[in-house]
Amino acid sequence: MSKRKGKIPRVSVGAVKPFNVTDEAWQKIDAAFGRSTSREARTQVALATAGFLRAAQAEKNAGLMDHALQRVNRLRECAQQLIDAVGDRDIGDVIREYVDDELGEEYSRLKVEKDFDKRLPTHRYVSWVSLELGRFANACHNWIDIAPRHGFWPDGGAWNQWIRQLTAILEAHNLPTGASKDTTKKKSDRASPFVDFVYSLQELLPNEYFRGQHSAGALATAISRARKVSRRPLKPKKTSATSPGRDKRLTSP
Repeated sequence: MSKRKGKIPRVSVGAVKPFNVTDEAWQKIDAAFGRSTSREARTQVALATAGFLRAAQAEKNAGLMDHALQRVNRLRECAQQLIDAVGDRDIGDVIREYVDDELGEEYSRLKVEKDFDKRLPTHRYVSWVSLELGRFANACHNWIDIAPRHGFWPDGGAWNQWIRQLTAILEAHNLPTGASKDTTKKKSDRASPFVDFVYSLQELLPNEYFRGQHSAGALATAISRARKVSRRPLKPKKTSATSPGRDKRLTSP
């Protein structure tokens, strides 16, 4: 089974420490930025950064889609194995009928948990569970085909969104947001003010949320890439008009 990139759309988010920037820290950020940020802009940046930390924590804790696929595929295989075991004797076979009838009777004698006066309904238990397993196996098959077409929680998605938010905030306050990638090694050259702004802001955050942005040039490249990412919600990949339907192998006897 081929691997699918991305993570599942269900996460467990632990406690995230409140994000606060002292006046002294803001002075250092403004010095690197080469501009003075207003209190309103600072508040908006702090809120966006706090949101980024929560999203980055969620992104970090999200399980891999590939692991989800492995589990569903295993469940499908086990269901099919039991379906095959049920049908290893032909319908009408005396042993099959005897065993299935006895199991059905035994099933009807079982008590419902926490309600010992109530019995489960009597029915042909083996044939019924085989039909249900067939439905379950086909549900697994269809999910394997459909669900991974979505790229949930792509790596770095939280950081990309944060960069776009910071860009919008600074633009609204008429502050520079350029992120030139043509920095050189000359001491007289500087990175774009926005790159310095983000670099200084990131120094206040845990390193685990950043992806190798250890230089102004690398950060500028990452910023440019983040701005190119579509802001629209992720959608399924295009598929043919043919429905995946039911896998003919996943049938009950």
